[in-house]
Amino acid sequence: MALEIAGPKFMGAAGDRVIDFMWHEERWGKDLEKITSLPNSISDLENLATLAKLMALRKLDLGWSRIKEITHGLEMLVNLRYLNLEGTKIREIPSGILSKLPQLQVLKFNCGKWNVEEIVSLKLECFKGPFYGVDDFNKYVGSLREGQLSHYQFRVREMTAKIDDDVFWESEGKCVMLCNCNVSLLPKDAQTLTIFKCDNLRSSSDASYLECTRELKSISIWWCKEIEDILSYSYTFPLQSLELKYLGKLQVLFREIEEEGKDTTIFP
Repeated sequence: MALEIAGPKFMGAAGDRVIDFMWHEERWGKDLEKITSLPNSISDLENLATLAKLMALRKLDLGWSRIKEITHGLEMLVNLRYLNLEGTKIREIPSGILSKLPQLQVLKFNCGKWNVEEIVSLKLECFKGPFYGVDDFNKYVGSLREGQLSHYQFRVREMTAKIDDDVFWESEGKCVMLCNCNVSLLPKDAQTLTIFKCDNLRSSSDASYLECTRELKSISIWWCKEIEDILSYSYTFPLQSLELKYLGKLQVLFREIEEEGKDTTIFP
């Protein structure tokens, strides 16, 4: 866990290890907030009583801890720039919290719900998180300014989809994973696309969102049991990698749509 604070007001100890200056009372101001009883390992941390008085805090990394709920006072951290909740047991960021973190630039949260309107209001530069429902994802992507995000990892799924939320793919750069859903938009600068168990996808013509992309380099398609062809030659992105697994009805790898409506196909 990282607590980065702009100023000497806050000092703390983790486990039984105490920083030397903790013993010098003359260095403790009257308004000092003492942070005690932190575990030696972040993986053992289950609860923080409050963050309300740490208003100068700039970085809060609770990744892979056992925390189950958003800590009280998080909405008071108006100077927070980095928030990592990845791998925690938190399943929801309540409405009214993210909108009160105007300086937030990096947000990581691999499973759980949040208010998409609040995400739209933030000026994030790096964002890793899930979207439950294509409407929220389409709304967020539609709000993005070109080049706004330097890094992102999005996973999109419907609430009814039986997907293990605790499993999050490891990819670098600008990545989108679609799980049993059909979106209408992708970020124009998406580089990696994973399509997983999207049984409504039968043809490249069903994936109109591919027309939005200009920098797509890698596509992985897994367990889409109805898909019959993969790509149309009309797409112009610089594809370098195509991974196909468990596609029982796949017949055509590429399909070219001619002007008169006839198909020219290349078989795998």
